[in-house]
Amino acid sequence: MDVRIVTYNTGLLRGGVPYAAERVDLVADAVANIDADVVSLQELWSDADRATVLDSATGRFPHRAEADPLAPLPGDWGLDGSTGLAVLSRWPIIRSAVIPLESSIVRRAILDVQIATPARAVRVLATHLTAFLRSVMHHNGEGGWAAEHLAQCELVADLIESSRGPIVLAGDLNCGPGRGGVPELPESYDVLRRAFEHSPYADDPLSGCTWCSENPLVYEEADTILDHIMVSGLRPTRPRRILTARVEIPIGAGIVEAQVADHYGVSLDLMT
Repeated sequence: MDVRIVTYNTGLLRGGVPYAAERVDLVADAVANIDADVVSLQELWSDADRATVLDSATGRFPHRAEADPLAPLPGDWGLDGSTGLAVLSRWPIIRSAVIPLESSIVRRAILDVQIATPARAVRVLATHLTAFLRSVMHHNGEGGWAAEHLAQCELVADLIESSRGPIVLAGDLNCGPGRGGVPELPESYDVLRRAFEHSPYADDPLSGCTWCSENPLVYEEADTILDHIMVSGLRPTRPRRILTARVEIPIGAGIVEAQVADHYGVSLDLMT
């Protein structure tokens, strides 16, 4: 039996990604119609946006897990301390836990869920790792954003080494090979890639970028695969880029044509 898993960064960062407020309903409609069994979602930063998107998908995905709201944590956290993570599933989620990651400014975590597919239980690690913000925001720690990201990847690799049974990592990993651009944090990506048996989408030289300059919502020249589904213990098939179509976004009295989000989604079938 095949299980289809999708990862999708919704780009609902108000003040950071263009037209976030105007795109909420478009994102909700897109997510509600994703052809998948399990969906890892990122950048559902606010309670209101998260509720809009997740509630719209209840018909197709009756089961869900959310990382937020997390318990208060000392520190000056942006985005009200949200991680923006959620998982939708056609099948029961029999266990859910949040694994915090060391991070700065934006709280990062892994939403660790066990899903009871008809064939067998599958563990899914849904995450959104630290972005390499370059000149956008200064990092005060030694090694900067790259060092923070690398430490997160090493923790994920340790989790994989100690785990048993089939396991999937799905999310915006903010690292990966370039596709017409330069690779993003290749040292970090290599750590993750060595930890998993398969990364079918990124390993295919014909796969297109998921963070792409052609997308009007993208703020920089960077054609890279940042969104990944990595797998161990299962046989993957049909890696695909999805959610690429342009839509009309109503802005005041006018219309802007762009994608639903600043990232494209990745879909992967797994033989269980």
